[in-house]
Amino acid sequence: QARDIVWPAFPHNAELATGDAAMLRFGVNLTQTLAKRFGVPAPTVLSTRDVPGMPRAALPILRKAGVRALSEGMNGRMVPVNVPPAFLWQSLDTQSTMPVFWHWHGYGE
Repeated sequence: QARDIVWPAFPHNAELATGDAAMLRFGVNLTQTLAKRFGVPAPTVLSTRDVPGMPRAALPILRKAGVRALSEGMNGRMVPVNVPPAFLWQSLDTQSTMPVFWHWHGYGE
């Protein structure tokens, strides 16, 4: 309860493009269940590292599951995507939006 240990809104560094909607919901629910068990606020930022992006189909699923922001980090060996370091991701087909922090020169500090 002292919050010495914190975790992101997904239980591991996942290739989100390889899972389905049920996997995304399960992962977020797992972290929320742990937060409830330990009496701490549920995590709301999904963090991935060394994963080259995620599908836009994940955005409304994650949003509905309680994720409020995304953080993506990659090392210098990956080709960066053409996005600014911070932006509002808008899924025009589902009307979902989410702030994204893209650390394409490393893992974020």
